[in-house]
This record gives sequence, C-alpha cells and structure tokens, in this order.
Amino acid sequence: MKQLVQNILGQFGYGFRKLSKLKPFTPFVREITFPGASFKMWIANEEAAKWYEPEHSLQCGELHALRRLVGKDDHILEIGSHHGFTGMLLANFVGPEGFVYSIEAHPHNAMIDLAQLGLNPSISNLQFANFAGSSAVGTISIRPSHNSNVMNKSADTIQVPAITGDMLDEKHGPFNVLKIDVEGYEVEVLKGCKKLLSRAPKLALEIHRDGLRERGQTLADVLDLIDVGRYEGEMVLHSETEEGKQTEAFNPAAVVASCRANIFLWPKKQI
Repeated sequence: MKQLVQNILGQFGYGFRKLSKLKPFTPFVREITFPGASFKMWIANEEAAKWYEPEHSLQCGELHALRRLVGKDDHILEIGSHHGFTGMLLANFVGPEGFVYSIEAHPHNAMIDLAQLGLNPSISNLQFANFAGSSAVGTISIRPSHNSNVMNKSADTIQVPAITGDMLDEKHGPFNVLKIDVEGYEVEVLKGCKKLLSRAPKLALEIHRDGLRERGQTLADVLDLIDVGRYEGEMVLHSETEEGKQTEAFNPAAVVASCRANIFLWPKKQI
C-alpha cells in the first residue's frame, strides 16, 4: 500500500520525504504602516502573508485610490472583509468620529477579523460581523476556501447567513460610503442596497468579470444598479497575470475588457 501511495504521489512530483518536510503555517503578527494608518495584523495563512506584505501594499494602486476616496468622519459599510485588512485601514482613515461596519461571509475569516480587533484595542470605530451580503435575507452557499465566493449549494459548500446592505444601513448607518468585494457576486449585493444607493454614496467596488459571467450578469448590470451617470472617479485595472498599480480615470469600456477592476466613484459636482 505504501508503495502504491508513493507511486501516485510521484506522478505529481511528491514523495513521503517531501511531505514530511512540510510544516504547518504558524500565524504571526505583522506591523502594518500605510499613509494615514498604522496597526497590527494577524497573518493567519501563507496566502495572507503574501497579500498583506508591506512592500506589496505600498505599491498597490487600489489602496491609494481608497485613501483618496475616503475622508475623515465618513461612515462606511464594507461587504467582504476577508481578514480585516481594509477594514482596519478604513478605520484609521476615517478617524475617531468616523465608523466602519464590515461583514465577512466565511466563518473562519470572521473569527480572524475579531482577532484583529483584540490585537488593536485602540481601534474602537470598527465592527466586524459574520454575514454574507445578498439581495435578500436568508442563507446562501459559499466555497469553503478562505477566499470564498457564492456558488450553488452542493456537498463542497458551507451555508452562511445572508443579509442586505439596506438592513445594515437601517440598523448601523446611515452610511455615506459603500465598499464591496465579493468575488463576482456584486449584482446580488447591490440589489440589496437600493435604498442606500438612492442617496448616491461614495463607492469602492471590485468587479470580477468572470464571476459575473458565470451568473449570466454583466458590468452593465452593475452600472445600472448604481446609476453610474451620477458618478465620476478613477479605477485600477488588473490582468490575469499581474496586479494593477496605476490609477486612471474611470472608463466603463476599459473595465469591460479587464479581468478584474477596482473602481472608486464619487457623486459628480452639481454645476
């Protein structure tokens, strides 16, 4: 039996010796500094160690665009917090009179979010909660992977509670900034934010072209829901192989052609 397993593993370039050298990841604390923000962060797995590496963050165009979008005293609803990195950034950006309410669908990630607050007791204007944003209250299915996304219910999914942005706005708002990062579920989340969107809040949206396509949706659906004609802003475009670093003026046609895009919009000035 051992030989059989070795032969199978060998086909993929692995062996017992290689596997025996693999060590489990040990979480650690990293000091995060960014213009306008400073905090400690639990790094809980290898992917987080890469994503939240300081040099990468300082070069990340979307974080600098987010810094320009958000002002002191803003009240922000964040839907999709992952490990709490942007939530803590935003809490620093808005200052003590501002507020950030951030929800995360994956229970494991939500626990990490709460651990971040324990590590940073001075951050008192930020709350995390374990919900998925959606078009209606209920239960939805997500992938079990830590960077999860919504998918059809199957044996390979976990069930999580869903809530609408409008319900959160009524209970914890009013919010004047809406940030969404939900791996292709953008349209359904925006459908649950219609009352909030009617006030033309500032927007920070991550658009996943392939995720929308899998649901039979398009960028046009997103733009219709936010009534994009009211807005102007900037964007960061990403290819399949490279993270975007440069910001440019918002252009819907360019977003359509990109693999993934972060858009940052504010209401047009009335003349």
